[in-house]
Amino acid sequence: MPNKPEQSTPAPIAVTPVPLEILTPQQVAERLQLPESWVYEQTRNRASVRVADPLPHMKVGRYLRFKWSDVLAWLERQNRNQLRRATMSANPIRNYGLLRRFASCTL
Repeated sequence: MPNKPEQSTPAPIAVTPVPLEILTPQQVAERLQLPESWVYEQTRNRASVRVADPLPHMKVGRYLRFKWSDVLAWLERQNRNQLRRATMSANPIRNYGLLRRFASCTL
């Protein structure tokens, strides 16, 4: 019986898993350099009334925990929204409809 040539299997690629960082409210506050009370305020149920996009969190029993990757994504969204609002207020053509509506108002 003829010998089959041995097939070499490629060496497995070492994949370094990205550690999932779960943080407490105090740790989030320290990293953002904000008061811990601000972190709690951004996660309260009523925060969604004032803020369209509250700080993402999870409840573990009665404790709040945060995934750092979610917090970073949230910060990026906040930054984009802030830039968008600044652009809208600086762009008179976009605001023309608002100006026209308020120009017709009498005091």
